[in-house]
Amino acid sequence: MACLRIVVFVLLLNGLAHADVGIICTLKDEMEQILKDMKVEDKVYRAERVFYKGLLDGVKIVLVRSPMGKVNNTITAQLLVSHFNVDMITSIGFAGAVNETLKIGDVFISINAIQHDFGTIKPYGFIWGRSPEIGEPKEITPEKWATSKSYSYGIIVSGDQFIASEEKREWLKKKFNALAVDMGAAAIFEVCKQNSIRCLFIRTISDSADIEGRINFNSAVQNENYRGVNVLKEFLQDYYKHEVRGQ
Repeated sequence: MACLRIVVFVLLLNGLAHADVGIICTLKDEMEQILKDMKVEDKVYRAERVFYKGLLDGVKIVLVRSPMGKVNNTITAQLLVSHFNVDMITSIGFAGAVNETLKIGDVFISINAIQHDFGTIKPYGFIWGRSPEIGEPKEITPEKWATSKSYSYGIIVSGDQFIASEEKREWLKKKFNALAVDMGAAAIFEVCKQNSIRCLFIRTISDSADIEGRINFNSAVQNENYRGVNVLKEFLQDYYKHEVRGQ
């Protein structure tokens, strides 16, 4: 019986092995780009996802690709917290520009995400409502780092909708003062808040959330050199190691 308890304890420790940063990718090609530079130590399978544990530029990470949408990103992010005990989640992917200052190919950095599709449908239309305020993420202040690299910095909004409408884009801009829109950041943000860990979103602008949004998005994900992967590595080297870990 004692031996069985020891085995169970070791298994539990392995499942909760500490990692510094959980990295969520949107696309398979993004994940493969990171894997090229990553020293993989283990692969763990959870909820139809493959989690790669190892080192990237000297930082202990867990890398995973999440299916699209808020529910899927919530599941992925919570698994990183519950099974891998990460201190921070960084998400890389693509977003549509809400503010006209952002152009296709630009890099956008955010630590604050809002659900734009949370609310009530009335007979006269949609009434937005703020989601429940639960928890606070740990502090991280990368604005100075981001602007020093000429990356845009601000609020990103998320919903289970691909936005390809000038009217909707203008509403997002006026309602939330948002710079960009995607389909997952706000879900990850909620997980980080409620688990009191840091979060960061790195987005490459793929489209302008207008009538040509889907065409431009498809073109971007096929032709993009996955600049977000390079920005992720810059973040780990230039900000995370110095400002978070104090090396």
